[in-house]
Amino acid sequence: MKKIILFLFLSAWIFTGFSLGDSDVLFTSGNGVKNAYGEGKMPRTGVFTAYTASTAQTDQKPRIMASGNKPYIGAAACPKYMEFGTRIRVQGMGEYTCEDRMHRRYRDKNRFDILMKDQNRAVDFGKKQLRYEIVNE
Repeated sequence: MKKIILFLFLSAWIFTGFSLGDSDVLFTSGNGVKNAYGEGKMPRTGVFTAYTASTAQTDQKPRIMASGNKPYIGAAACPKYMEFGTRIRVQGMGEYTCEDRMHRRYRDKNRFDILMKDQNRAVDFGKKQLRYEIVNE
């Protein structure tokens, strides 16, 4: 009996996004349950890295993003299926706007590059698998 109760508790905990409270629930069943992302929205998972606007980490034009805008903090390089201007909310990091494109080998995958101010911050960020939500779908 104890094993069944433990199994049910763990299943419910995993389904609700590993949360003991309702303030940071990352999943919903689509039934309008409010979670950290808003009413009835389902987050997606992607691989996030960071880059700076330097020629070593971009193409030959580091002062302009693929969208035509100048680099700014809050911009991100996104897969090609996302239009420029699409806003994403990243778990524990805030909102970013898709302004740039990932390298050709990552454009069809669920990978993102967050623009950072300096190289040390980008290196410290590393590579993370995070949940995100498209804000302006």
